[in-house]
Formats: sequence, structure tokens, C-alpha cells
Amino acid sequence: MSGKRLLIVEDEPGIADLILRIAGEMGFIVKTASGREVLSVYHAFEPEIILLDIVMPDMDGLEVLQFLRQQGSEARVIILSGGLDSYRRLAQNMALGGGLAIDGNLSKPFRASDLRLALERASRQLPRPGAKTREPQPAPAAATKKVPSTPVES
Repeated sequence: MSGKRLLIVEDEPGIADLILRIAGEMGFIVKTASGREVLSVYHAFEPEIILLDIVMPDMDGLEVLQFLRQQGSEARVIILSGGLDSYRRLAQNMALGGGLAIDGNLSKPFRASDLRLALERASRQLPRPGAKTREPQPAPAAATKKVPSTPVES
């Protein structure tokens, strides 16, 4: 996992600290933010993976998903919530409908092994360093038929 940038968007300091510790042990470069702080942290940090709590007081996860969609984010998103399953599914559907890459969700409280698995899964979905993206291929030239030149007599 070495060097992957993970942004933890979580309003509960104890949970954010636990995720920070586990992700750090896995080799992630980690930054934490509350919902509203995402607006200033996102572009400076350029996260590859975002672990997003849905239920937060200052700016909820649905608003963060809308922000990520508006930014054209290509980060892998893992949804985290202690709320209702229906709210978590709503967030997941909203994200997928907005073209965001969702790599599952975790329910609070979660096991450390489930967190590790979710982070590993999201990491596997990231492009490999140095991997080339396919270059657009030029359209084939129009087929031209060479006609032998015949002298024209006048």
C-alpha cells in the first residue's frame, strides 16, 4: 500500500484516530478532515482513497459526495456510517449515480480486519504507478484508391 493517499472524513476523533493508526501501519499517507474541512483539504492533498462518514454535524457525507462529484473526483470512496442501512445505501446510490468510484461501505462499529480489507480492496482498484493509460487512437485515414494517370488528349 506504500504511499497511497487516504483522506479520512470523520467527525468522531476516536474513530478517526483508530483509522489513522491502522492505515498508517499499512503504509498509507493519511490526512483527516471533518465534513466542511474537505472543501479546503481535497485539492491540496489529492487523495486516491476517501473514507467518508455519512452522518456528520457540520457537513454530511451526502454533501461531501456532491462536492466530490462536482470536482470530477477519481478517488475511490469507502462509505462509513453508524446510521441506518437505508441512509448508507442512499449515499452509495447517489455516489454511483454521480459517477464516483465506490469501493463498499463499513458499518460502525467495525472490526480492524474489515477496515484493512476495505482499504486493500480500494488500493487494488487504483492504477499502478507508471501505468500508461491508453492513448486515443487516430481515426483511420479515408481509404483512397490510386487511379493511374492517363494522359488526356485534346
